[in-house]
This record gives sequence, C-alpha cells and structure tokens, in this order.
Amino acid sequence: MKIGKILELIITEHQRILAKRADVHLSEKSLRKALNKAGYEYRNSGGKGWYFVGDGDEETVQEQLIYDFATAGKTGA
Repeated sequence: MKIGKILELIITEHQRILAKRADVHLSEKSLRKALNKAGYEYRNSGGKGWYFVGDGDEETVQEQLIYDFATAGKTGA
C-alpha cells in the first residue's frame, strides 16, 4: 500500500486498527517505524498527526510503498 493512502486512512482510522487490515500486512509498531523512516514524524501537541520532515519531495515519498521502508522482523538463529 502506498504511503499517501496510509496517511489518508490514518485520519479516519486509528493506526492500530489500520495496521490490522488485510491489505496493510504490518504490525502497528512496524507501521510507525516505516513512516518514521520515510521521513514522517508524529506530533502530539498542537495539530496532532503525521508531518513530513524528511529530505526531498513529499509527493514522491507518498507514491512509494510502505513496504520499501518496513524492516523485516527478527529472525531466530
């Protein structure tokens, strides 16, 4: 799923519920970390929500898949 679509859905759905959707396939923690890696930060004061603070063009980042920024889970040895 594209980052732009996820940011649209986060406005109406809590990220915990969004992460459980079948078309996202990420845990809530992985979703937050992927958004951080993509250049977004969550602000809890003032206007709450996800804001782009990264380098480059935000529109280009929003067209990328969230999975490009998600890391694989822990692997057992």
